[in-house]
Amino acid sequence: MKSTTKILGLFLFVTLFTLTSCHKKSDDDTQDDSTGNKITLKIDNEPEITFSNVTGSALSGQLVMGGSNSNGDIQIIVNADISEGTYTSANQVLMSHGVNSQAVFTTATNVTSISFVVTTHNIAGKHIKGTFSLEYNDNQNVNVTHTATGTFDVKYR
Repeated sequence: MKSTTKILGLFLFVTLFTLTSCHKKSDDDTQDDSTGNKITLKIDNEPEITFSNVTGSALSGQLVMGGSNSNGDIQIIVNADISEGTYTSANQVLMSHGVNSQAVFTTATNVTSISFVVTTHNIAGKHIKGTFSLEYNDNQNVNVTHTATGTFDVKYR
């Protein structure tokens, strides 16, 4: 009887161990925690700016991403449920970049064209990645057009 109890106990232990260690990976499990919370920006031929102190929050149906450093600040606002795809309207994507409290560009004022590409958006895992490019007129000289390109990889709350 003792050996039957030991065998049954061992069987239950192995069964429980197998069941708890073999679980199917979900999309959230495959998310790489080493990425996220970074936006890069390159204007014309200037060096690339990295905003590594980026935060993101989903509030009232909007996903707000932004950061600042010694090169200024950047903010991106999109619908919280935005899906993978390309967006070309300032009504779909609100972006701004400023230096010393002065706007360099904002989709509400001097951006003339925009391409905002969401490559992945894991809504359940709260992680969005993509690229953007835009053209904007200089605030001091409206006849001067600049090109800005960049990437975003943001985990949000």
